Amino acid sequence: YEVDILEPPAKEDDDDDDDDSVTSTPPVTTRTTTRHPSECVAVGIATESFHVHTRMPGWDSLSFGYHGDDGGIFHSSGGMVERFGPTFGAGDTIGCGIDYV
Repeated sequence: YEVDILEPPAKEDDDDDDDDSVTSTPPVTTRTTTRHPSECVAVGIATESFHVHTRMPGWDSLSFGYHGDDGGIFHSSGGMVERFGPTFGAGDTIGCGIDYV
């Protein structure tokens, strides 16, 4: 399958009196996108028992995942098994498949 990763909706400027001078972590510029470091999109495969709403693909033994923030392959833990390819994020199209051979 393929997934198109959309840009997040633009934030509306609220004209309240809050102090907007607080800065956050600067965005990361990758091959095609600029995004916040805490944002990560991942694709992968998993068993039916995988907890899709609480875990990223590859964070346990029930799944394998390719993570966009670092281009790594993950399986069985939160640690990267190996660097696989480029980073990806908003504006990119990525895919995941299985080679049964």
